[in-house]
Amino acid sequence: MRIHLHTLWFLGGLAACTQTSPQAPAPIGLLSVSPTTGPTTGGISVRLLGSGFSPQAVVSFDGVASAKTSWESEASLSATLPAHLGQVGLVDVRVQDVQDEEARTATLPKSFRYYYGATGFTGGPEQPATGTDPWSVAAEDLNGDKVADLVVVHYNSSSVSVLLGKGGGSFRPQVSYAAGRSPFGLQIADVDGDGKKDLVTGQYSSDPVQILFGKGDGTFEAAHPVATGAAPRGVATADLNADGKLDIVTANYTGSSVSVVLGQGGRNFAAPVSLPAGAGARAVTVADFNGKGGPDLAVWSETAMNVSLFLNRGDGTFQAGEVYPAGPKPYFGLAVDFNSDGKLDLVSANLSQSALLVHLGSGDGKFSPGKPCGQGVYSHHVASADLNLDGNPDLVVANYVVTGSVSVLLGRGDGSCGQELLFPAGKATTSVALADFDGDGRLDIAASNADSNNLSILLNSSQ
Repeated sequence: MRIHLHTLWFLGGLAACTQTSPQAPAPIGLLSVSPTTGPTTGGISVRLLGSGFSPQAVVSFDGVASAKTSWESEASLSATLPAHLGQVGLVDVRVQDVQDEEARTATLPKSFRYYYGATGFTGGPEQPATGTDPWSVAAEDLNGDKVADLVVVHYNSSSVSVLLGKGGGSFRPQVSYAAGRSPFGLQIADVDGDGKKDLVTGQYSSDPVQILFGKGDGTFEAAHPVATGAAPRGVATADLNADGKLDIVTANYTGSSVSVVLGQGGRNFAAPVSLPAGAGARAVTVADFNGKGGPDLAVWSETAMNVSLFLNRGDGTFQAGEVYPAGPKPYFGLAVDFNSDGKLDLVSANLSQSALLVHLGSGDGKFSPGKPCGQGVYSHHVASADLNLDGNPDLVVANYVVTGSVSVLLGRGDGSCGQELLFPAGKATTSVALADFDGDGRLDIAASNADSNNLSILLNSSQ
């Protein structure tokens, strides 16, 4: 058989055309990271899921490469989180993979959040003097200069003091106002609806609650008495009947009751309506415990050693709810979602017990028995905020001992307490307030010290 030359040329060309060209590596994909938060100190393992990973892949967080990236499969990597000291917030996570000298990258923008891994507090530039027996402290911007100020009540000097913040953790000397015979509890709120912060003080004795109406510049008018129950040691404010006017609630120690005083607009108030609570009612907090929208009440009673619930009917009247043991001498309590389930929990501070008690809420006005949290010393008062910016509320405790101290309990987000940190304060620490006193974006602590007649300013030095 004869084969023509042009036929051979055609077959050779066809063979050349059908030769396989080198294929480019398939692109990689990054779908998720877990966990999505980690400490600025680094060191934890982070797992990444995606596609197309090879053993040459390297993971970086905010441009900083992981010290160790481990290849698990084409769809999975693990990486050791690099340190990111002093820098918190959301960062990009990137995978870079080099195959056949070709780099491929995949990025998840703002998908990982660093939180402070080394939580710490240091003494501020000053420890401001107060009057005799500073019992309760609260923080708020009282004069509109965007700097946190402090208010302190002194139950043995019959006064309330205002210390205006200067920034940098420093304060102007106190300015004092008469506030009944023995001011005890304290709330800062716009009671008369004029846009200016007012001061509401409870009383250790049987005096009425005192309201000092603010002028908006950090100064206040003379105290205005409002009748409540007997010895209204605990005080809270909220709009209880949804009429747009702020109301007052007191826990009455001598009366063993809780009183509701409805605001009628301006500086007018209705007569108090009192409900029986436990013996020695001492503290009260207001929040929606059953998810029905109306502010409910929780009242801690020292002598009865319990916390009582009162559920709002929606019109500012209340029906008695459950009562729970709250440990020996519950001096104070608060409401916070401590296990991050969207339902409020209760925290009880007990003077005769080192640990706090955490009562997990079910969202229907009922709570679990209290579980111990922390190992503080004579817990007198507690406040809550996310101090290390990990998304979980933490607890700050005033420890009422001769050499006073403040405990910081880092929340895990599951209803339990993690690491407990202890910081020195003045003598016989009675209460704490949280605010950014030095303007660095981190929450600081102010603690009132009854025996040393001063405030301890603890500035957040977390890294």
